[in-house]
Amino acid sequence: FRLIWGLLLVSLVGCSAYSTRSANDLPGKPVELVVVVDGIKSVEGRLMVFIHDNEFAYHADDDIHSDQFSAFKYVSVTPDMPSTTVRFEAVPEGRYAISCYQDEDGDGTLDRQIFPFIGMPTEPYGISNHVYSFFSKASFDAALVDVKATGSEVHIHISTHLTKVFGGS
Repeated sequence: FRLIWGLLLVSLVGCSAYSTRSANDLPGKPVELVVVVDGIKSVEGRLMVFIHDNEFAYHADDDIHSDQFSAFKYVSVTPDMPSTTVRFEAVPEGRYAISCYQDEDGDGTLDRQIFPFIGMPTEPYGISNHVYSFFSKASFDAALVDVKATGSEVHIHISTHLTKVFGGS
């Protein structure tokens, strides 16, 4: 099944090369980053929260068991309704993209549809700056946020892809 999915994804997206170069030239002073995830409608499964310092890791975060997975930092926590607060210690000041999804079935993978909308996420997800794209994951650059001081806080609203596209809560 994963082989078929991979071939379909490559044929739809093409062979794109994402950079593994960090968005941060030099490591900054370590600070605490607080990520508040809201829009949680159930306590099923795990809430996966990822910090990314490069484009490659950002685009490879939907399966923590994959050989391609390489988030800068991530946590898996039990979700609380209607929001969950996650604290990351000792994150170097800099620019990061933050993404998350509610892994409702606890398999470590962001589940996706096969039919009728191939590849559309079926589990709630969210990205920093509230960015999304109709056909693929929003760009890394659009998701970048500045983490500068202790107590930096990023709010992310999770919802299903259909809700993001067609509206609703």
